[in-house]
Amino acid sequence: MAENLYENLASTGIAGLDFLCGGGIPRGSVVLILCDSGTAQDASALLGMLSLNLLERGEAIILITTDPPSQTYPQLYAPEVTSAALRENRLFYIDLFSSYMGVAGTSESNIQIVARTNDLNHIMYVLKKFRDEKLKGIPFPGMKVTWIYNQFSTTIFSTGDPDRCLHFLWDIKSKVKLLNDLFFTSLNREMHERSVVATAEHIADTVIELRSSETKGITKSFITVIKNAGLQCVRIATPYSLKFREREVLIGNDILSSFDSIKTTVTMDSEGSIRSQIIGEFGRITILPAIFLHEIVRKGIEENVIEQIGSVLESAVYNIAHRTIRRLRDVFPFTENELFIRGLETASLAGWGLVEADMRNAPSIIKVIVKNSIMVQPGRIYKIPICFNFKGVIRGLAEAVYEIPYIVEEVECAACGSENCVFVAKQRT
Repeated sequence: MAENLYENLASTGIAGLDFLCGGGIPRGSVVLILCDSGTAQDASALLGMLSLNLLERGEAIILITTDPPSQTYPQLYAPEVTSAALRENRLFYIDLFSSYMGVAGTSESNIQIVARTNDLNHIMYVLKKFRDEKLKGIPFPGMKVTWIYNQFSTTIFSTGDPDRCLHFLWDIKSKVKLLNDLFFTSLNREMHERSVVATAEHIADTVIELRSSETKGITKSFITVIKNAGLQCVRIATPYSLKFREREVLIGNDILSSFDSIKTTVTMDSEGSIRSQIIGEFGRITILPAIFLHEIVRKGIEENVIEQIGSVLESAVYNIAHRTIRRLRDVFPFTENELFIRGLETASLAGWGLVEADMRNAPSIIKVIVKNSIMVQPGRIYKIPICFNFKGVIRGLAEAVYEIPYIVEEVECAACGSENCVFVAKQRT
């Protein structure tokens, strides 16, 4: 991955969704939101929520609307958010609806009404021209731009030509990548042939699925990030609750979804019950993508709370390792040293790195060497060791196996420029 990966990640403004995406969505991406009949309104609400979140953060938005302006123009339902955006020339509309109602044009400089809505080449021309001309006036030359296309399904039906629409999506993708913009749209998979949906998924860089299911008369909705522009993401169906105008979003109940929650908790209640809750949540760390661990460490260092964050990471993984090895000890007839090594192999199988253990002085002193640690990022060097997860693994394994307390130090760290990460575990005296 590029060194500027984090700088190129766009936040959706929804902490839980950013978490599932592995930290955010890379700019230059086409994002497809797949929905069904039970989640179509949620898809529209999600797009509306994204537009408001991005505007609040000072970004520029081009809304490509296929519905009546009363439903899709944010200044009509969120003037407190859009007033600054309109004043700063950051909010624009490509209107694909009004021409059907006989409206040929408008005096508003930020609105372009498209007359030939069935002509995709014309729409693409308008998009390019409008973006190139209008956004010359935005206040900052490097300002990020996001395109939000309300319903791509509407375009497919209005043209009656899915293949041409998919080619149009390819054109959008090339333009978005060239400009390093973002493009969001939604597609109802139940309204199209499977081949059309599959091709749209292939074209898109990021695919977010909203799916509903009914069990015993109770309908539940889940969100899953299927892929995210090549990033490692958390592909877990997560329950969500969506509102739009109030923006009361709940995507899962994972406290890990917000770095601010972690930071606030570990700094305000380092010994209390909330810390225990955080450690319990971090106990699911084996499913976290590397990019999310990297982001936690990076922000922890930037905001001077890395010791607290590291302590929580270490404690969480310690709990996992300690519980796991105690179960293995009761089931398999391994020697103590064999049991410790098997535990380390589990970390390797989880993709955390290649682990070697020097057991010659065990149990008094154990040396562990980790190659290709999951915590190390190419091109990024830190001044302090950052492999808190392995400190927790080693201490948890050692104390469960030998039933004596240990102190674990990372004496060399590849994130600091060393060849490998080296840990020394010593009996606590």
